[in-house]
Amino acid sequence: MKCENKVGKEFDSIAQRLAYSYMALYSKFVPADIKEVTVEAQKQTHDFLGGVLCKIYENPAIIGLPLDKDDCFDGEMFKDKPELTKKMKSLEKKFLGFFDFIYEFGVAGELRENKLYIANTKMKPQKSKLALLEQIGLKSEIIADGVIIYSDEYPELCSGLKCLSAICELADGDMPNRITKQSTSREMFMRCLFDFNNVSLDRLYGDFEQSGPYLKELEDYFISKGYEYHNYSGLHKAYPNKQSGSFKVGFGWKSKNQLGYGIDAPSVRVLIEHFNEMDDELKDFVFSRTNICNNCGYCAQIGKKEIVAVKLTHNGETLIKCPYYPGFGWGSLDEKIVSVAKKFCDFYDDVLFRV
Repeated sequence: MKCENKVGKEFDSIAQRLAYSYMALYSKFVPADIKEVTVEAQKQTHDFLGGVLCKIYENPAIIGLPLDKDDCFDGEMFKDKPELTKKMKSLEKKFLGFFDFIYEFGVAGELRENKLYIANTKMKPQKSKLALLEQIGLKSEIIADGVIIYSDEYPELCSGLKCLSAICELADGDMPNRITKQSTSREMFMRCLFDFNNVSLDRLYGDFEQSGPYLKELEDYFISKGYEYHNYSGLHKAYPNKQSGSFKVGFGWKSKNQLGYGIDAPSVRVLIEHFNEMDDELKDFVFSRTNICNNCGYCAQIGKKEIVAVKLTHNGETLIKCPYYPGFGWGSLDEKIVSVAKKFCDFYDDVLFRV
């Protein structure tokens, strides 16, 4: 959804900072070909959930979120601000719990004449929670054996919510554990992704000024190199020796500069062993984005018999470079960054498939 670009800017409260991260990443509406639900019902559900995010952003208190003064992490580690970490965790739990509540209605409810009937045997919501629904435009009616949920503004909403909840449940069926399942289904639901197989980075992040036309260009490039979507997190590709590479976009609401683009390169040790085959531009990039070995002992911790760092010389400077945790990422995109990203991927594709 189109909204003011607040990346790297201040908010009125921490709660507003959190709500913005979901509002700004709300997916563009693309109807799915689903016989169980009409396009109009999908559109009404999309408009409703997007509207809820906007209402919470404008006034977080409507769902009971505290209005603590805005704060974030600006280069610090989370452990450096334990009180802020605790506050953010509590806030996020309450915020996400509210949407879990709506999602659970869709799962538990039985659709009857564009209303959801939720039996007490499946779910018995507290009156205080039902009152919160009134704040976002959902009406409730308590009956002898359950509760009825409906919307006057969006008459086909309940049909859409029921279908969306079912799709989210199916999509996370192969997830390995409960936490991952909950995260996957929740993210899909909060982004109103009826068409899970039609997700793209450009669709989710393309509205940001920092992306410009360059995100779509990189997305198309990585797809042409054989990268595929596993879920909404990014593009992935398998490499020899059980290695994998990915191109991802992330939005960390707890950080000052929330938006980030990055490449998780496979077999970095092998890549930097071929450092001298790189051109000057690529050498500048790799040399500046890899860490200096500080004899931390991590190599031994993960079972390596010797230090895996590699001695590199560039522009008259010689350093022992560590292949772990490089920083192949950016806070924005431009023509030069796109060029370097493509060149980098071309290089490690060539090296890893011939060594």
